[in-house]
Amino acid sequence: MFESFRQLRYPREFRIPKPLWPSNVLDSADDYIRLLKSPNGDNKDMLRYLVETSNGLWRIENRLSTIADPSKEIRSALRFLESTRDALRQAGIEFRGHTGERITGGEALKIVTFEPRADLHHDQVIETIKPTIYYKGKIIQMGEVVVGQPLRHPESH
Repeated sequence: MFESFRQLRYPREFRIPKPLWPSNVLDSADDYIRLLKSPNGDNKDMLRYLVETSNGLWRIENRLSTIADPSKEIRSALRFLESTRDALRQAGIEFRGHTGERITGGEALKIVTFEPRADLHHDQVIETIKPTIYYKGKIIQMGEVVVGQPLRHPESH
């Protein structure tokens, strides 16, 4: 309750909106799966919820997996994330980052920017900003990436 009053201190454009789902919706993976399979939910809101949840899980997974010497607690959290990802996969939801992938021109990706790089020999994704998210094989969020391009030296005459 007090959280909503604190938001009034800030200009409207900086206020955090209320979530679309109840705060206890992710108490267990079983509740999440049940929510996904329920026929009486609004499909548009459900897809938005899936996208937000998948983005958050992907970011957490990436952040934790880059730690050089993870503690026992971090390894435990990574195992929980893996089991959550498996539960989502069973419900038809998959998400994929694209960092390191070669760009050939036919990918369904939103390229945010190109960066010239001396260490590259072909166009390649150097950063995934948002993963591509699939629901039952269909894209519900197109991945957003930064593409590195090899430096192109002007030809000498």
